[in-house]
Amino acid sequence: MRLNALIFNKYLGILLCSTLLLASCSKNNGPDPNKQELVVVASATEIDKGDEVTFEVTAGDKAIDADIYINNTKTTSTAHTFNEAGAYQIVAKKEGYPESEAITLKVYQVDVYVAGVLKKGQKRTAVYWRNGKPVMLTDGTRHAEANDIAVHNGDVYVVGYEHQASRPVAKYWKNGKVVALTDGSKRAAAHSILLDKKDVYIGGYEGQTAIYWKNGQAVELSQTSNDAWVFSLAIDNGDVYAAGYEYNGVVYVAKYWKNGKPVALTDGIQPAGAHAIAVSDGDVYVAGYEHNGSRDVAKYWKNGTAVALTDGSKNADVFSIFIDNKDVYIAGSEDIQAKYWKNGAAINLTDGINLSSARSILIDNGDVYVAGSELNDSRDIAKYWKNGAAVNLTDGVQGAYTRSIFITRTLENE
Repeated sequence: MRLNALIFNKYLGILLCSTLLLASCSKNNGPDPNKQELVVVASATEIDKGDEVTFEVTAGDKAIDADIYINNTKTTSTAHTFNEAGAYQIVAKKEGYPESEAITLKVYQVDVYVAGVLKKGQKRTAVYWRNGKPVMLTDGTRHAEANDIAVHNGDVYVVGYEHQASRPVAKYWKNGKVVALTDGSKRAAAHSILLDKKDVYIGGYEGQTAIYWKNGQAVELSQTSNDAWVFSLAIDNGDVYAAGYEYNGVVYVAKYWKNGKPVALTDGIQPAGAHAIAVSDGDVYVAGYEHNGSRDVAKYWKNGTAVALTDGSKNADVFSIFIDNKDVYIAGSEDIQAKYWKNGAAINLTDGINLSSARSILIDNGDVYVAGSELNDSRDIAKYWKNGAAVNLTDGVQGAYTRSIFITRTLENE
């Protein structure tokens, strides 16, 4: 009996030790059910390639020193710079805690497209730059200009003109392949492009007629024999807006057409013109100029009501408008200085010493991009400004200037 008791106690001790060991293993290798799940938070979840993101981990209301995993790879810091575009899964882990739910961080490839002109000798050539690298659209044997650019699903559309014999021919280029909009029998040019779903709208003129082309088919807007041009297009709820000028026999009148119906913005007493149009929340914004008897005054019209941007003491004009939420951005120049206006307040882009101009503006992810040019000695340098910081596209050896800027954001690398 005593032997059996000893044997029983021995096996009972082994059983107790095994139970304690299993509990210890469970404690060391699995999450403690009494501890809350980790939560990882990123300083941003949508960024541009090259940006840094910081991470913070908590459990309940307590900060936790945990490991951060990016696409299942452990990082060595709570801050990380993402140099490749794509979608990343972020998870926090720490021994003894349930790991966090994954958060998705999107890193975008931002491409900057700028259309304009590069001079080759005495000839102007149509060109656009992608991230600072020029793409020539014409060979320089005949005058040509690129006036506007748009990109959709990787396809690059540029509009402008190229001379044929002694006349400019309205053209556009899709991925570098040229398409003529006119036959050269009359002077013509394309100034604006707008992509709406599968439709391609291009604004310009042929002869003396203001025109836009929808998928290559011309729609005439002006009905007189007086000169008229389209410089900008907008589409809202299927309505087509085109802004420009029309001569009344004495002076040019600023106007726009809605579905072909003209709306005059000025009374025709003083010269005026409309260079840009945008429609937002049903409101129609048009930017341009009107002469005050001695100088051109930069202004915009909201639903036909004029708002002066300059006081008329210096010549000024504006060429582009962009509505970001309720903020109104307009780019142009006053005297010789490139600038833009935000809700009527002027922001200078240059110091005003050299001749400069701002021709196109847009807002992307909170950043303000403006395309234009600035004179350096005797030649114009093509450039754009991002949040006021200049990026030169040319070195001043050849004259160049820009007319339009377009930004794309994708999750794919170059």
